[in-house]
Amino acid sequence: MLSKEKIDSFIRADTYRVLSKGFSYPDEKNISEMKSIVEELISSPHLDRNIYHYLEKILSTIEVGELQKEYSRLFLKGTIPIYESSYNLNFDVIPNVSAFYTAFGLSPKSGESPDSLPYELEFASILSLKLALAQNQDNEDITKDAYGKFLKEHLVEFVKKFSDRVEKAKPSLFYKTITEFLKNLIEKEII
Repeated sequence: MLSKEKIDSFIRADTYRVLSKGFSYPDEKNISEMKSIVEELISSPHLDRNIYHYLEKILSTIEVGELQKEYSRLFLKGTIPIYESSYNLNFDVIPNVSAFYTAFGLSPKSGESPDSLPYELEFASILSLKLALAQNQDNEDITKDAYGKFLKEHLVEFVKKFSDRVEKAKPSLFYKTITEFLKNLIEKEII
């Protein structure tokens, strides 16, 4: 039987994947994958009530054509950048985030910036999954440490500044919901 901590790590991994898909361009494939993960999460008896509320709202507001228009308005027309380096004036953001990926055997996809929000959320998902699957205390400790450092060094300030920009843009209910969900998740994780 899995411990509560392991179950929570699996749920957190899927939650980050939902958010990563939600902040990626909403093509049919991303939306389909996101819906599938949300439906699976909603059926979990271990899901926190607060997460359930967000997921239900996300599921009820998915409409590909509308999401594409809103994504374009918010993120593609330059209004709200989805890259950490746009919010952090430190020049070593990309090499630093890339070093985290490399340490866990990953490399950025060709043509994608490693400091994009979807990419960083996907990495947080992978770390959460590695935590859930850790076979010994050493692996668990290393992964927990990396996860905590990654949150503090990359996601905390980025998500705060990004969320503020999204909220000011008066987004559709879908983007309002996933932005609030992301902000609350990160705040909860760093406590």
